[in-house]
Amino acid sequence: MIRLSKNYRSHESIIDAIGAMFDDPIVAAETFNDTLDLTSITSHPSNRVIFQNVLTDDEELDVIYEYLEKCEKLFQYVDIGIITPYKSQAVIIQQHVDERLGIVVNVVDEFHGIERHAIIISCTLDYDKVIGQNKDTEWLNMAISRAKSLVIIVGRASYLEKLPEGRRCV
Repeated sequence: MIRLSKNYRSHESIIDAIGAMFDDPIVAAETFNDTLDLTSITSHPSNRVIFQNVLTDDEELDVIYEYLEKCEKLFQYVDIGIITPYKSQAVIIQQHVDERLGIVVNVVDEFHGIERHAIIISCTLDYDKVIGQNKDTEWLNMAISRAKSLVIIVGRASYLEKLPEGRRCV
């Protein structure tokens, strides 16, 4: 996977977060700013990257759904995407999201070239199978860089801490 070096789509704080997570940061060629009031989603509305720690797959699905409900107040459903590292995980989440809403749920590779105002990143539902696998760690960089206005990362902190860039995210 090729790392993005210039980002024309994301809010400045998202680009800053990516820069803080990776040793080879993105250079923002053009800053995207908006005036969204995110107080309905986070107590720190200037922070456009949110991490939510969860411990079980059921809790992760619940948290994703809760954030979808919050996001619907700010964005149209077609402006929301959910990214996962594995196709089987995307299928599980899609079963819980009404297809008619237009929310794209897919693996990060299928989001190449796609952007959404809000991106929810589901790190994993099956933690035991993922831990120890040699998953390309660049997926997190690409997933975050799909967002224009808001990134919500949902996952187990202990899993993310195993990834070099994940430790900086948690």
